[in-house]
Amino acid sequence: MKDCYLVLCHNRPWQVNVLSAYLAEQGHDVFIHVDASSPAAADIRTSDLVHLVENRVAVKWGSFSMIAAEMELIRAAMASGKEYRYVHLISGQCLPAMGKDKMEACLNAAYAQKQQMITCSEEPITKGWGRKGRLYRIAVWYPQFMVDRNSKWHYVFRKWMKLWRFTGIRRFSWKKYAPFHYGSQWWSLTGDCVRNIVKYVDEHPDFYDFFRHTFCSDEMFVQTTIKHFEEAPNITNNRRFMIWRRSMSPSDLTEEEWPQVRESGALFARKFAMDPGDTERYLAALNSDF
Repeated sequence: MKDCYLVLCHNRPWQVNVLSAYLAEQGHDVFIHVDASSPAAADIRTSDLVHLVENRVAVKWGSFSMIAAEMELIRAAMASGKEYRYVHLISGQCLPAMGKDKMEACLNAAYAQKQQMITCSEEPITKGWGRKGRLYRIAVWYPQFMVDRNSKWHYVFRKWMKLWRFTGIRRFSWKKYAPFHYGSQWWSLTGDCVRNIVKYVDEHPDFYDFFRHTFCSDEMFVQTTIKHFEEAPNITNNRRFMIWRRSMSPSDLTEEEWPQVRESGALFARKFAMDPGDTERYLAALNSDF
């Protein structure tokens, strides 16, 4: 079986085009979601294996829109009717961290054990307000216009959160969907697991709707969903390589760090901010002998 790559992007179409062509040459399907607020969609090249998702979402940081865009990708892939070994969610600034042959051997070994490569906390999030507890993400009812950092109403966001914290008010239904789990948004899941995500969401529309008024739940939605499956999945880490020099987002990887990426044992690395031509050089180096 071949794999399916789901790409969330908003810029650098030249980088996305090189990556999608590289994956399609190996026989894999690629589905691309371009942020509805970005003009980059006009420059994305499609083919029999590279598809541009039509139902585009304007993605805003921390909001439900990230989940909505992710689900558009998942549903487009599942609508193909193909059986996939793995489905990988990556960003337009992700690139493989190992060469083709090594990647194939690694994924075959993982699939033999039905590994679900996703970071997922072992402890349910049922208490604790701050970063360790994350209760503030799901027990507060957030109007989404308030979450958007570019909204004129975002200035009341922290005040709104503090009001809920100090009054002890909680969403009436939040415990119904516990336990909650969290981790990185980026994952590699078996095709069967992704199909079961769609099935669970369709059979539990109230569960999906609950996340519409949460905060940064793109780091909780898939983890919580698969933890609600009747059969416990075989979860391992998501095998993504990142370097954090700032607290809010991973740093752009430099050419000097390319060998470190190759030696990491990760499947994918992020994030890359390539100029035209650089992506080809990186992929060539990735598949060459040192």
